Amino acid sequence: MKKILLLTIASALWVVHARAQTSDHLWGAIFYTAKLTDKWGLIGDIQWRSKDDMKEMSSFIIRPGVSYNFTKQLSASAGYAFIPTDYTHDVVPEHRVWEQLIFAHKNEILGSTNTSFAHRLRMEHRWVPTHVTEHDHDYLKSNRFRYFIRTITPLFSKELTANTFFLSLQNEVFLNLKGSNFDQNRAYLAAGYRFSKKFDGEMGYMHTSMSNNTTRSILQIAGYVRL
Repeated sequence: MKKILLLTIASALWVVHARAQTSDHLWGAIFYTAKLTDKWGLIGDIQWRSKDDMKEMSSFIIRPGVSYNFTKQLSASAGYAFIPTDYTHDVVPEHRVWEQLIFAHKNEILGSTNTSFAHRLRMEHRWVPTHVTEHDHDYLKSNRFRYFIRTITPLFSKELTANTFFLSLQNEVFLNLKGSNFDQNRAYLAAGYRFSKKFDGEMGYMHTSMSNNTTRSILQIAGYVRL
């Protein structure tokens, strides 16, 4: 059974990689949490995104925040995001202030009693560059709501411990609070490996549906750090 599951994971990763080769998007990300006290901590992510057949940078994200744990299942966070984006004539940053709630719980799936679920509700207050020309641009302020759900299911074991393979599945919907409400939807499937209690690595395929009826196929390689 373990050999069959390993072959299944290897096949899934090969399909993800082959599918992404037909796309022009590659995302790399590090997501991190750091415990300061029993209640307070740090949370954030750093991302790099490509364009033009993965040849050039599209945008870079630095998103630090501070978190507070109400319980083991419920936490709140707030922070700032700095997002330089490559436009035709210049690299111009988008600025965001964000707040979020995360609720986590576990359920039994595929025989595992340690399948974890995370629900995230995030509000974003965005200053988006508009009318970008060389060395000149304006900003448009907008607000956006995001709902994110992610599940991780360990393989070969009922517990997600060190040296364990896992499958992750997530979806996130983006809604503008003004104008056209639907912004985009991101569906994601990945295979990963828990190297230790402090680090996970994964690779997966993301399908993004945009409000202008376009879609994107994205290969994402991500690391999750817990300090």
